[in-house]
Amino acid sequence: MGKSNVISVRDLVRQALFLFRERLWTLIGIIAIPAFLSLVIGFGSVTLPSGKGTITLFAVLGVFALAFLQILAGIAIIRAVGDSEKREITTYFREAFPLFLSFLWVSILVGFLEVVGFILLIIPGIIISVYLSLAVFIVLFESERGVDALKKSHSYVKGRWWAVFGRMLVIILISGILGGIGAFFSSKDAALGQVISVVIQILVVPFSVAYMYFLYTSVKESAVK
Repeated sequence: MGKSNVISVRDLVRQALFLFRERLWTLIGIIAIPAFLSLVIGFGSVTLPSGKGTITLFAVLGVFALAFLQILAGIAIIRAVGDSEKREITTYFREAFPLFLSFLWVSILVGFLEVVGFILLIIPGIIISVYLSLAVFIVLFESERGVDALKKSHSYVKGRWWAVFGRMLVIILISGILGGIGAFFSSKDAALGQVISVVIQILVVPFSVAYMYFLYTSVKESAVK
């Protein structure tokens, strides 16, 4: 794994691609549910007749429903990536419900600290983001909660910050490039761009989660040694 004792980018991509192929339909099925709802909201806001707050009500309800489903799907897909065996999509969503508040709380804590860091200056925000990047995995796989999950993430990354940052940068760049493709088509044709963006999301999100999961397991194992 190299001097940093962290898995290489090549191995991260290889393992993420292998898992993605092995669990293709499970992972796509999980992410497709909120992606489909996003598509419905996008088309609905354009096609619904205006007046009497119809669009506003539809948008508000849609946003809340989408946010809820996205968080559940986020939990479900991380659990599916880290599972030792394939199971039904409904099983992962069912298991996601009792983890919802813990996952949401640690996500809020991480987001708040990142915002504070970016307000101070950009560099502190980046530093905090990397140190806390493993917190959600710790919540879901180690049963830690809130601040304890943040502390453990920091302890795992400590001493390997640059190694973790470099590997995170790769997946951020890949996601950014593919996201840019969707944005390009959206600028040409809103409907076509929406469809392409959803397809890209369905493919990129599971791969990115798998990539980060293997980074998490590598950093955790090397931290324990």
